Amino acid sequence: MLTLITGSALWQIAQSPVFAQATDGISPRAGLTQGSDGYLYGITSSGGANNLGTLYKVDTTGANYSIVHSFAGGASDGANPWSTPFQGADGMFYGVTYAGGSSNVGIIYKIDPATGALTNLYSFTGSLGAHPDSLTGDTANPPNLYVTTWSTTIVKCASNGTVSLLHTLTAAEGQNPNGILLSGGALYATAGNGGANGYGSLIKLNTDGTGFSVIHSFTNTDGSNPLCKLLPISGVLYGTTGYGTQGTDFKINPDGTGFAQLTAYSGTGPNFPTDGLAGTGTFAYGVSTKVSGAGNGSVYSAQLTSPYTIASVHSFIGTDGSAPQGPPLLIGSTLYGATFVGGAYKSGVVYKVGTNGTGYTILHQFHAVAPDVPTGLSTTLGTGKVTLSWVASNVATSYKIYRGTSPGSETLLASPVGTGTSYIDTSVSNGVTYYYKVSAVNAIGESAMSGEAAGVVLFTSANTDVYCVNTPGSAFWTSGPDNLTLLTNLISGPITFPAIQPQPYGGTGVAYSQTKLPTANFNVTFKFTILPAAETPQNPWYNYNYEYGCGFVFCIQSAGNAFAVDSGGLHDISAGGSQFNLGYAGVNQSLAVKFDTHQDQNDNNPPAGQRYSSTGCYVNGAILNGGLVGGPLDQLGYVPADSAQGNGSGGQIVQQNLGTQVGNVLSNLSLLNANVKTVNASYNGATLTVTISDSQGTDTRSYLVNIPSYAGPSAYFGFTVSNGGGVNTSLTNIVQINSWQYSGHS
Repeated sequence: MLTLITGSALWQIAQSPVFAQATDGISPRAGLTQGSDGYLYGITSSGGANNLGTLYKVDTTGANYSIVHSFAGGASDGANPWSTPFQGADGMFYGVTYAGGSSNVGIIYKIDPATGALTNLYSFTGSLGAHPDSLTGDTANPPNLYVTTWSTTIVKCASNGTVSLLHTLTAAEGQNPNGILLSGGALYATAGNGGANGYGSLIKLNTDGTGFSVIHSFTNTDGSNPLCKLLPISGVLYGTTGYGTQGTDFKINPDGTGFAQLTAYSGTGPNFPTDGLAGTGTFAYGVSTKVSGAGNGSVYSAQLTSPYTIASVHSFIGTDGSAPQGPPLLIGSTLYGATFVGGAYKSGVVYKVGTNGTGYTILHQFHAVAPDVPTGLSTTLGTGKVTLSWVASNVATSYKIYRGTSPGSETLLASPVGTGTSYIDTSVSNGVTYYYKVSAVNAIGESAMSGEAAGVVLFTSANTDVYCVNTPGSAFWTSGPDNLTLLTNLISGPITFPAIQPQPYGGTGVAYSQTKLPTANFNVTFKFTILPAAETPQNPWYNYNYEYGCGFVFCIQSAGNAFAVDSGGLHDISAGGSQFNLGYAGVNQSLAVKFDTHQDQNDNNPPAGQRYSSTGCYVNGAILNGGLVGGPLDQLGYVPADSAQGNGSGGQIVQQNLGTQVGNVLSNLSLLNANVKTVNASYNGATLTVTISDSQGTDTRSYLVNIPSYAGPSAYFGFTVSNGGGVNTSLTNIVQINSWQYSGHS
């Protein structure tokens, strides 16, 4: 059972574009009627002086378009008009609005076409229903008006101004009545939902509310969800259903007899009809929301006699209109109508087309003023490019990109850019800070420029490359020849610091950027692998056992030629210890984040059979005072130990308060398992957030630190690696820095 009708009032509100305030109307909600003055009259559901909809008129050539009334909302006016207006014998136009009035649930209105003045005949409050959605009237002067509401009532507004409830539908009778028709002294309406079978119904009652009857309940096989105004021709009523597969045309006698399905719409040609039919003889005309199940809808003809053929009169393509409202108005051999959206400004059009499909003409393009200013402009860095993105501006048909190298200096870079919301600027130079703005354009004009994107420094591959250096010449450094290897962004192969047979405290390798990079705001992503290797006993005469750091440090420091750890490698974790010179050996102007796999020290008393693993942040060679955001000062703890002479299978990051060694909570992450780890180090000017993750899980910690105060406004970024060492044993792990990438701005 369907409970939501795609052509319903509620759906139309949800789908209506929401634009900036427009002087013109936006999104016609219903078909047209011809006034006694020969003009075509219709309504838009939004736009106008107050962006709450309009009553407009235009002549049949498309000339002399004007807004008769802009709805203002509030207690005395309406908002979001609904259904084709009705002109009474007194020359006034009558209609309903879905919102506005004293309770903001709609009104019945009268508008003088000569002056545009609106009279609020009745504000709905809920007692007689809410959200009126269709209206008709009789020939009295002034007319008696008959109204349906989405809340399942039928109401009469008499010519003397008295408003009364004619009927409230039950679920079994039908729900959400629409398309009220006065014919032969009786009222007819379609109920889009409910009814005996839950697929909608056709109802009939007298103008005083008596004689109510359901003349047909749909079963889905004969149609489903009618939402139309019935068309009386020669004593027979014709209509459409929106569903029952892809919609139907039907006929029925006024007393409920003779119901017949004329056409079941198929997967080809017009389908999913809406709003009913218009015509006077053998052929009637309607509108569909789709053509062959897709597209922007169509105007079609329906033969009301055998063989009941359906044929497209005009298929919309979007730029000429989309989502036609109906039924079309037939004047002679020409059909007139409006589309809810589409057209040059995506706001709907008024059109005409011959019944034979020729002469399609747009009589009016609904539009807002110049488009809104684009918002949300942001930049993303890449190799040799800056990618811009922004939030779409309503009714924009293209965008212009402006760029400068200082705030407020932007000049036109590219135009037009199309309707997308991104642009890639490849005409950039290394190390230059660029500033961007974007404007939106349509045929009406150009918006003001957007807010300025944050100043961005682009670093292309030439100065985000990292060089890996193995430096001999010290007992505590890796042995071997000098080696210079290029490590580019996101390389396919890793740079490996190989396993060695180290001296105590281990060997060290260094990798760092060629160029100083801004430290005020940055994002660094790198991948690494630590491969377990053999554990080798050393100096067995010691009566206690040290296993020093076997891992690496991510460094930011002012001097690229002094990237090093001190002779102690990564080994000392004692609070206040003297061997914290991680990073710059001169202990000044450096920041380091360590990833340390094994530390096993009697002075910290690990439980039997367990080892340490840690990560932490250090400045100028000492533990960062000020601590973590929402956590302990450093991250240390116990992990499952590998056996002596083992394969180094431990190494899970654990959280423990430095010094007290309490609150040990094992994470799901292990540094020493040969999995590729991804690290993101993001700095916003106040907090350095480090996230490490692999297939096992994610571990995140944040440090309050003023990096420029330690490393300067720009610094070298890189890595120092300690491949193990110890007084009694040495773990000779293999450390690989697989890739790295930097982006940032000053």
